[in-house]
Amino acid sequence: MKKILSIFAFLAISAGAFAQDDDFLTFTSDNEMHALRFVDHVGIGLTSPMGDNLYTKHTSIIRNYEAFINVLTYKFIPAEDNAISLGVDLGWNRYMPNKDYYFDYQKEQLVIGQTDPIIKNLKKNWLDKFSIQIPLDYTRSFGPADLTIGASAEFNLPGYCRLQGDSSAEVDKYNYKYKGIKLTPFTANVHVSFTIYNIGVYAKYSPMKVMSEAQGPEFTTWTVGLFFK
Repeated sequence: MKKILSIFAFLAISAGAFAQDDDFLTFTSDNEMHALRFVDHVGIGLTSPMGDNLYTKHTSIIRNYEAFINVLTYKFIPAEDNAISLGVDLGWNRYMPNKDYYFDYQKEQLVIGQTDPIIKNLKKNWLDKFSIQIPLDYTRSFGPADLTIGASAEFNLPGYCRLQGDSSAEVDKYNYKYKGIKLTPFTANVHVSFTIYNIGVYAKYSPMKVMSEAQGPEFTTWTVGLFFK
């Protein structure tokens, strides 16, 4: 939870540092407005994995989270209080089983096992996913409030797994880092958000599996969180 709060604080500071009162660039044509803006929003959320395997049965929403930052947004405003936007986000997800289970990487496959005298006293164990996201959104404004619905394409980079802890009564230590873990290269999600005075809440459903059965535990996700403009 401390890590989640640290990330939350970092994103809030980032929003304050990069936020702009005006769009970076605007122009109009035929009573329509176009806008281009850098760093439109940042956010953090809690993720619930869904599926039928050891990982989804032995994890919880507070053990999985995400953070993202928008780096560029193009907004088309065809009429007052209506906007269509296309953006580029950088995303990060961290997936962790409960403390009695752990992720490991064997024979080019992510596996989940139960802690035993060989693997116990886990200190660090997670799977990280990094992605480039392309959200397409429609926003309806109601005074200071915005309601947004949309979908995002996600291009996922190879994952990273960390396994560190003590392995026996003699406190033998182990520390493994696995890079280049195969994930589903392309996924998508649908999302909805509500913002008032530049502070918002969002919900996201990702129906595509993060990895295939040959790559590791199969699971989809839904996420709820906060973001700041």
